[in-house]
Amino acid sequence: MMNKIAMAAIMLAVLSIFACTEQQSNQVNGASPAQATFTASAKLPQKTAGSLPVQILPQMPTVMSDLQVVVSCKGNVTYAWRRNNELIPGETTGWLLKNQFVKGDEVAVTVKCSNGSEGTSTVTIGNSPPSVLSVPFSPENIHAGVDITVKPVGYDPDGDDVGFHYKWSVNGNEAADDSPILTGDHFKRGDKVALTVIPYDSDGTGAPFASQNIVIPNGAPRILSSPPHAITGDTYTYHVVADDPDGDPITFSLVSAPDGMTIDSRTGEIKWPITEKSSGDYVVEIAAQDPGGMKTTQKYTLSITFPAAGE
Repeated sequence: MMNKIAMAAIMLAVLSIFACTEQQSNQVNGASPAQATFTASAKLPQKTAGSLPVQILPQMPTVMSDLQVVVSCKGNVTYAWRRNNELIPGETTGWLLKNQFVKGDEVAVTVKCSNGSEGTSTVTIGNSPPSVLSVPFSPENIHAGVDITVKPVGYDPDGDDVGFHYKWSVNGNEAADDSPILTGDHFKRGDKVALTVIPYDSDGTGAPFASQNIVIPNGAPRILSSPPHAITGDTYTYHVVADDPDGDPITFSLVSAPDGMTIDSRTGEIKWPITEKSSGDYVVEIAAQDPGGMKTTQKYTLSITFPAAGE
């Protein structure tokens, strides 16, 4: 039976060999052991060949990645890079910068060690996910009843076409389908509207872009009617019609008007008795206001003429 001293010696020797191998495999051209590691048993998405273990980092590169070689060699090494089986001139170090390849390219590096061993590793440049640069909202003045439209601006490092998925929410509840438009009937004054935009290309999706909550403000009334062009009898009349997107009551007033013209603050009915002395041009401005102070005005010129005597 092997004594304890002999067993301890063997174990120490095994540990020493393992530590030496580990230290050698961590050597990278221009990098410290803490910056890169190589594990022969790791499952890598790259092809390897030859007697010299070679690995390209990152393991799943894109056009956003500089490539770095990890190799275990006790002596001097030389590097040869190929792109789609063609030698890349001037690239003879353990690094290959990202401007040397595009998505779908097959990039390989062959490493020769001065001890005679040689190895090759090959990777395929994968897809770079797109991103959202900005999400402009329109219109500028959002309120109940108005459709909200977004036109995201995206970027794809590979130059792929970028599409977008949309997730709207109102007060934390999902609203509408996958659409860049949220119709005005989905929200009311005081609601909190949020949007998440997810960019995608033909090979996958990118990081979601989440907007801040939009609190729907008070909307101004809208004047729907137009002033009459004809006058019947001796009284000018105009029934102003308006509505409020929030359903608030509307108060009507005259900002500017000829003497004697009146408006019913509740109904919007304008009346003005006219005589031959009323001939001339008059600026009329009407205001429709809600209880929150939001106001809309309508301004026009009213022309009064009477036929000359004897006509």
